[in-house]
Amino acid sequence: MAAGRTAVNRLPEAFRSLRYRDFRVFFIAQTISQHATWMHSVAQAWLILSLTDSPLLLGLINLLHWGPILLLAVPGGAIVDRVAKRRLLMATQAAQACTALAVAALAATGVIAYWHVGVLALCAGLANTLYNVARGAFVNETVERDQVVNAVALSSAAFNGARIVGPASAGVVIAGLGVAPAFAFSGAGHLLVLATLAAVGAEGRPRRARPTTLRQDIAEGVAYALRTPEIRAVLGVLFVISFCAFNFSIWVPLLARNVLGQGAQEFGFLLSAVGLGGVVAERSSVSAAFVVWGAGGLAVLALLMADRRRPRTAPRDREREG
Repeated sequence: MAAGRTAVNRLPEAFRSLRYRDFRVFFIAQTISQHATWMHSVAQAWLILSLTDSPLLLGLINLLHWGPILLLAVPGGAIVDRVAKRRLLMATQAAQACTALAVAALAATGVIAYWHVGVLALCAGLANTLYNVARGAFVNETVERDQVVNAVALSSAAFNGARIVGPASAGVVIAGLGVAPAFAFSGAGHLLVLATLAAVGAEGRPRRARPTTLRQDIAEGVAYALRTPEIRAVLGVLFVISFCAFNFSIWVPLLARNVLGQGAQEFGFLLSAVGLGGVVAERSSVSAAFVVWGAGGLAVLALLMADRRRPRTAPRDREREG
């Protein structure tokens, strides 16, 4: 035990937040959860294309999965401030595990239908949105105040690292075993997160009784964002990018399957390349000019990837659905 503590204390300064036991455990939980979520996303997109071969229906599924962000992005913070954050994290992970395992069972038995995926995608989206809000707030509970910036940076690195490993591993599993095992692995990952979070000592309880109502907290947050020029500008850029060019989960599977004629494994590798780009960008110095140039570069690259040729009717190989 003493040797273990000595090794932790000798961690480089860039990883100094990992010297705190609660954050180390939570960091592992975050990494596993994000990996499982990306596996679910890849498997879901490929399953919908296998069932329907329809870009429209794929887009509707993604709307159900990611749409809850629009509903909960503003009130989510106020909600999280009023509950025990660790318990909320565990509840959301349990919900995501149930949805993934339900899709796995339906796909394995061959009774899966589009509406099944739609309902479960909505449930997973609600849970994932609340999890991400609570995750960001819970970091503050696991380290000292002067280590919060480093802890947030490491959490971001875990997120981008999972964007590399998760899609690639999902593609390999689908190509080798089928869609159902990919969902099963995702569900098992979320269950493992539950066990990991149970080892975290911090509860993340509200620090004090709040004299304001939920509506007042939401109004205060929105007003602060609108009257702060820096925040207003960043939110505007993010809105444009997210609306116009950030729909990777829709157009990357279509590009892989219908344009390039590739299978699930190659689709997973393409999404992993997106995560690799995020890791590289994370090492750069962030400034207003960096954000503007990044947004412009994303727009140019999206235009360069546009293809007017007739799409191919089938990928090189079709993976089993179950």
